[in-house]
Amino acid sequence: LNVVSLFSGAGGLEIAASNTGYVSKIVSTDSNAIFLSSVGKNMMTHFPEVKHSTITSDARNLIGTELKKQLGSLPDIVMGGPPCDDFTRYGRRLGIEGNKGPLIFEFLRIVEELQPECFIFENVPNLAQQFSSVLELFLRHTETINYYSSWSMLKASDYGSPTLRKRVFVVGWK
Repeated sequence: LNVVSLFSGAGGLEIAASNTGYVSKIVSTDSNAIFLSSVGKNMMTHFPEVKHSTITSDARNLIGTELKKQLGSLPDIVMGGPPCDDFTRYGRRLGIEGNKGPLIFEFLRIVEELQPECFIFENVPNLAQQFSSVLELFLRHTETINYYSSWSMLKASDYGSPTLRKRVFVVGWK
């Protein structure tokens, strides 16, 4: 599979995807070059068979054609966890009125530009709780760009991770 990872952060989604053994190429993007450096080192050390590259850029400045060019092909999957600062119950709770909240729709803009077979979106539980109307808007928007989608609240420890963190996952497919 060929993958574009948006908002890569520490690279958790890259590691999970690569662990499947089905990934051949990943382009990781983030606005923080230090995060991407860490992802790159982890990928090189643990998944040398995966062709990995990075793009340091704010998602608002990413363009689908540039991502395709960097990947060298069309992506099969776009995945990412946009910053949760404006949705987390421990943060500002500004939702899409905040600076980072609207980035969830940048994720969908890039999905629409790239037209992968599917996407995987991750965020904090409060998106489905206090900000359920934003999640509903996000899900409706997936339909307007011709994707079916479904969401679930997943607990990391149920999947072998040594943490009790819960996360909202939305999976969309053409």
